[in-house]
Amino acid sequence: MNAATLDLVYASASDQARLVREGQVSPVELVDAHLDRIGQLNGRLNAFVAVKAEEARAQAKAAEAAVQRGDDLGPLHGVPFSCKEAIASAGDRQTVGSRLIDLVPDGDAPVVRRLRDAGAILLGKTNVPDLLMCWETDGYVYGRTNSAWDVERTPGGSSGGEAAAISAGLSPLGLGTDGGGSIRVPAHLSGIVGLKGTPGRIPLTGHLPPPANIISHTCNIGPMARRVEDLALALTLLSGYDAGDSASIPFVVPPDVRAESLSGTRVAVFTGDGVTPVDPAIVAAVRESARYLEAAGLVVEEVSPPGLERAHEDWYLVLDKVIAVAVGELSEGRRDDVHPYALDFIRHDFTGLDLVDYVNAWNARDAARTALIEFMADYPLLLGPTASVVAWPHGQRTWDFPDGRVEWLEAFSVAEAWNVYGFPAATVQAGQTAEGLPIGVQLVARPWEDSLTLAACQVIEDAVGPYRRPPEPAG
Repeated sequence: MNAATLDLVYASASDQARLVREGQVSPVELVDAHLDRIGQLNGRLNAFVAVKAEEARAQAKAAEAAVQRGDDLGPLHGVPFSCKEAIASAGDRQTVGSRLIDLVPDGDAPVVRRLRDAGAILLGKTNVPDLLMCWETDGYVYGRTNSAWDVERTPGGSSGGEAAAISAGLSPLGLGTDGGGSIRVPAHLSGIVGLKGTPGRIPLTGHLPPPANIISHTCNIGPMARRVEDLALALTLLSGYDAGDSASIPFVVPPDVRAESLSGTRVAVFTGDGVTPVDPAIVAAVRESARYLEAAGLVVEEVSPPGLERAHEDWYLVLDKVIAVAVGELSEGRRDDVHPYALDFIRHDFTGLDLVDYVNAWNARDAARTALIEFMADYPLLLGPTASVVAWPHGQRTWDFPDGRVEWLEAFSVAEAWNVYGFPAATVQAGQTAEGLPIGVQLVARPWEDSLTLAACQVIEDAVGPYRRPPEPAG
């Protein structure tokens, strides 16, 4: 792939849309460039599990004809996008990476439809771990996804296929899902950006598992990209009511005016949950990002938000325990069809829930959430790590740092917190390790102040500089 085409596929979705509107590139050229890139790298990465080449090219030709006619163009007219396999798109297989599920939806999820209505063109579906239950994307149905930075390492999970595709220039914009860090952790590991919004803002309709009960209040569909401006555009396009999601709200959330001028905004900086050790390189990136915010006029203080030390346990009791019971019922008599990674994730625990314990867990969760909201009256923004570790070799399950050993299931507690408590959180690239692996940091705001997280991410992105591409494969 020549340098000009590489520059095109690595342009932001917003810039690609501008190039189409200005007639500098045609939708056909744009889609073909991404399909060529997929053909070049997908065998190495296994990011896409289904590529809709024929349909995408037909839609690109129609989009090109619209440009030539001078039609009104949507904000993403002719721009390709990708979509996590767990999100419905008409006629495309939906398994959530499991041998136990195999559906073909006859319609698009609202989020897919909204991007199509904005003119975007779906390239295909991206890989997920078995039942979405792992921070490493691997499973029996689609196999393992590799990082664009080092194929011996993981891009994370469960939106690992999306992260690998976007970081390698196979797609400029994607839809992921996040129930415990599944957008933000892969974004951190892959050097891209991702947003988990406030539950109810972007509808979860069309997702598997379906948006009901605890899923609607802890899990999110959200955008992933290489530039913060693309997350902001996608948040606008994707937000809005849908009756299929029990948490969806039937009114428009007004923009957060503080996002227009962050000067004077107080930021609480934390470097972990107070329990789990964090890679020193990540701690250094958090503190460097704090200096970027301070230089932009924000008031920064290193102080830990209340209750983070119990977030992992709250998340396990409120969400993961429920999922374990559901998987136990789904896999009854077919336990061997559940991938070992998924079994590890739910701790092989298929026992039923004690009602009193579950109600008590929800009460504790609500008390912790209230304490955080009260804390954030003084600190509207939080800055911290997205995870305790950077991209790891496939299968690694412990890490040793100066402060102690990190175990697999505890390494992502700082991401899980914002799912169980229902806060918006975004991850932005913030540096790299001595080995050249990406590091992302996480910005958190109070519920419904999603745009505030993106405004702070933009400050950090501006300071860090343009997107750093992974190395091109030899040959």
